[in-house]
Amino acid sequence: MTPGQRPAPCKQTALTNAASGDEIWVGAGTYEPTTGTDRNATFQLKNGVAVYGGFAMTETQRSQRNPAANVTRLSGDLLGNDVGFTHNDENSYHVVTGASGATLDGFHHQRRQCKRELSG
Repeated sequence: MTPGQRPAPCKQTALTNAASGDEIWVGAGTYEPTTGTDRNATFQLKNGVAVYGGFAMTETQRSQRNPAANVTRLSGDLLGNDVGFTHNDENSYHVVTGASGATLDGFHHQRRQCKRELSG
């Protein structure tokens, strides 16, 4: 890996510490945007930072990753208790929030809950 690449579990701190032009490599697993229950928590991408999932974390080049074999999930299920469409009242509203020139590749996004009031 080059100095701009960081093998890391996908945590907001890795994103926070990244600078434009950096790559963050994320190993297989399921990651939530917080260890708490803040439903507003999100993986906030940064301008110009690329985040790639699908790694076994033994790779030395991005082209060696295999997202099909090393499934990497970003989940909004903050309590880890979702069953189908139940037990989701604590889920994050937005699992990922984008940024200009950011890349998010090789991830499955799951278990978020968007609610909005409709008036009319």
